[in-house]
Amino acid sequence: MPQMMMPCPEHGDKVTSFVALARRLAEAAFSHAKETPALLNSLLNAFPRHPRGHAAKALMLVLSGRPEALPAAGEAARNAAALAKTGPHRDFETHFADAAISATTGDWLGAIEHLEKALTAAPEETLAFKISHSLRFMLGDKRGLLASARLQLDRLAGDHPHRGYVMGCLAFALEENGAYAQAEQVGIEGVQLSPTDVWGLHAVSHVHEMQGRVGEGIAWLVQHEGRAREANNFGFHLFWHLALFLIEQGDFPSVFALYDREIRAEKTDDFRDLANAASLLMRLQMLGISVGNRWDELADKAELRLNTSYLPFADLHGLMALYGAGRQDALKHSCGRLAAMHSASPAKQDRLIVSIASDYVSGFKALGSGHLDEAFLQFKHHLGRDAGIGGSDAQRDIFTQIALDAGSRSGNAATLLPLLSDRLVRRGARNRFALMHLEKLAPALSRLEHRQILGPAMAPVRAAMDSRHMLAVSGV
Repeated sequence: MPQMMMPCPEHGDKVTSFVALARRLAEAAFSHAKETPALLNSLLNAFPRHPRGHAAKALMLVLSGRPEALPAAGEAARNAAALAKTGPHRDFETHFADAAISATTGDWLGAIEHLEKALTAAPEETLAFKISHSLRFMLGDKRGLLASARLQLDRLAGDHPHRGYVMGCLAFALEENGAYAQAEQVGIEGVQLSPTDVWGLHAVSHVHEMQGRVGEGIAWLVQHEGRAREANNFGFHLFWHLALFLIEQGDFPSVFALYDREIRAEKTDDFRDLANAASLLMRLQMLGISVGNRWDELADKAELRLNTSYLPFADLHGLMALYGAGRQDALKHSCGRLAAMHSASPAKQDRLIVSIASDYVSGFKALGSGHLDEAFLQFKHHLGRDAGIGGSDAQRDIFTQIALDAGSRSGNAATLLPLLSDRLVRRGARNRFALMHLEKLAPALSRLEHRQILGPAMAPVRAAMDSRHMLAVSGV
């Protein structure tokens, strides 16, 4: 039986206010609300001797992805662990504090294990689930995302106020595991139940993106753009999704307007914001669209951030910014430094993805040196198997595009065909990038087809190239 904190009657109001404040903090975290830091401070100020706020602070600082925040995170985790031993606290608080200790010492997998134990003891404390979901996302743990979300929804009371948010997390996990129809259904139901669930509406947008449903994707995000503006910087990511759909429509003026007014409205150095911006500019640049001087401020921030290595996902987008800006010396230097850092692999999660990160770093180094064949091989080796670097399928797709672009420019038509064909099939024959490259490779493909080297792989490509979608690429 879990230990229960049974307050004396005279302390009932204080306990009730703690429960209410903790629940508000959890809801803010699920909503990606701007007031989340203020609510955390309120919890810490009102209950400085309770371990919950200190552990939450430690875990949220880890999730910020900022190496400079780790000393403060470690101090908060140690405070939580000490306080958890000093009072009639539930088992939940001990496990939650242990999760903070593990996360701040680099053992994210251990932190997830402690969070799952905390949820077994008290499934109603949903902040632990949101943090576990976030850590799994940053580790690219697709199977864990799905299993954890299903379990949490099963053990959560049917009338729990955060049930819709958990459904949003389940929707995202389903989408990342390829269950698109179910993900869309669960995501829509979750948003209806919890209207501020931007993660759930984001999961539905991912389904639209992965299936090439451009018009529906735009309509869904425009319908909910007010929610994007109410969110913290996660709102920038929702506008990034809208920009991807506008690229497919060829509406590049609107893409740049979104970039300047929403996606980079605040010139932060948060790794998520830099990833949004760098990957969007790279998509445009590979389509032959001039992005002006927009790379410069990203590259300036990337150079500073690349002095330390904390998250491979962040590192690789930093290299992308340097490559996009044409800073070859900085790119070469950063690639060398990151290769050494990754090979050391001090943290457990880094050891799981070291081969992917190292090959992608080598790929950027080859790109910067103009060695397109080598870059293609370095990126191609992990295509479809790179979840370990973190992020979503839609975010990691930029590395697929970089690989295919390098392969196309090096003239490797026979190798590219099945990759481009698969891309078209998966996206319902609506993918501007794939169609553009197929158009460029058309003469070589015709020769290979005539020599019967390509075989059945050519059928979906020919269907796409002969369809009206080819018209959408004209002028790119």
